[in-house]
Amino acid sequence: YGRRLSTLGALRTPTSGGNMSISITVQLNGKTVSAQVQSNTSLVEFLREQQRLTGTHVGCDTAQCGACTVPVKKR
Repeated sequence: YGRRLSTLGALRTPTSGGNMSISITVQLNGKTVSAQVQSNTSLVEFLREQQRLTGTHVGCDTAQCGACTVPVKKR
């Protein structure tokens, strides 16, 4: 699924399942969005499942084909 959200350096909290829960804050379409996600959540999963932004598609499930590419605006 491409780049993992845990690489954002967010606040991490252990959970009972062994994964870390992290707090993230991101800008999505000009709006600030804060959320709790598991450390193994991919960006495409976060966008599609938690934010209901389904324009980003899952293709090969291994980040090889580019279907899950998300444009990022640099500052």
